[in-house]
Amino acid sequence: MGTAIQQAAVRHFAGGDALFSGLALLALAAGCGTVCRGGWKLRAARLIAVVGAVLVALSAVPLPIWFHVLGGTAGTAWLASVGRSGRRRRIASAMLLLAWCAVGAGIEIAFRTRPVLPGRTFSRLAVIGDSLSAGISASNDGAWPARFAEETGVEVIDLSSAGATTRSAIRPAERLDADDALVLVEIGGNDLLAGRSSDEFGADLDRLLRSLVRPGRGIVMLELPLPPLHDGYGRRQRALAAKYDAAVIPRRDLARVLFANGATIDDLHLSEAGHAALAEMVRERLGGRLRSQDGRRP
Repeated sequence: MGTAIQQAAVRHFAGGDALFSGLALLALAAGCGTVCRGGWKLRAARLIAVVGAVLVALSAVPLPIWFHVLGGTAGTAWLASVGRSGRRRRIASAMLLLAWCAVGAGIEIAFRTRPVLPGRTFSRLAVIGDSLSAGISASNDGAWPARFAEETGVEVIDLSSAGATTRSAIRPAERLDADDALVLVEIGGNDLLAGRSSDEFGADLDRLLRSLVRPGRGIVMLELPLPPLHDGYGRRQRALAAKYDAAVIPRRDLARVLFANGATIDDLHLSEAGHAALAEMVRERLGGRLRSQDGRRP
């Protein structure tokens, strides 16, 4: 039971869902602070707001800087008005905080639900990745790219390698000569584990994506599930995806695979069940834009 709860909590933060929990608590606090009168109820509203703000901060969702500045202003104004101002001022500050919550939720929901795929189909899937795609054994026959190829009939060019970083992945990416290919970029976990700054990560990811751009190709990135306070990585990924017209599979999808029961063998590398789940997730997300070697869609 404890392990299940722990996995759910990790998935909640790594997948970015903590943002919505935090915004919901802030909205609840704003409402309570308006209608409640004195005493423990107002103290409870302030406590709920603090917990909500902490969840938003720890969610590592890369919302725009202006959003966080506006949130700090709205939150400060609301805290200053609760129990100390007239009704009109309390209502005004609560409405400002509620509007901020709605904007944040709207931005992230739009990112998660907007179409992420190129508008054409491709005859090949090329994979640029680390051990999440390559596996950790001498043979990668059991890794998800091989499974995906076998189950769908799509030609897969697997350029993943254990230990790969955004920097080391540039060379194999430059060697990729297939034009009619959808390129899936699954990279960055080792940069994160090595403690590289988001600026270093972003610079190398920029070079990597630039080397992949070619007429006839599509590029899709798996967004990194992030630990708290590492939203800089996500901000670089989203900005570069927009720069190079790359689609993004939201981090929630990968987090659901990584933090499912039995998905990993050591909390980092996928088990057989984890590779099967990742192959299925890729098929669900990208299958409509790929065609098998006999012309069918997976």
